[in-house]
Amino acid sequence: MRDVTVNARVIEVPKKKLIITKYGWIANVSNVLLADETGTIRLSLWNGQIDDVSMGDTVNIEKASVARSFGALQLRISRNGTMNVDTSTRESKTT
Repeated sequence: MRDVTVNARVIEVPKKKLIITKYGWIANVSNVLLADETGTIRLSLWNGQIDDVSMGDTVNIEKASVARSFGALQLRISRNGTMNVDTSTRESKTT
């Protein structure tokens, strides 16, 4: 699927993983878990995008695509896609 729009809440932000891409670049990746009234899906975030989201944030993603990765559906922001983050619902971190 292409040109997908999603409004969802971030319910999990795994730690960044340092990887070497198939093109030989070094990058950080994290597959955050999003949820809305229809279910959950993983969103692949790269490098600086990862630091833009935290648990509890609400994200609005436009022009994304859905692909199958390791047997599960995954949301990917396309090159001309956007992700807007509403931090007003962010969960506070306790120490």
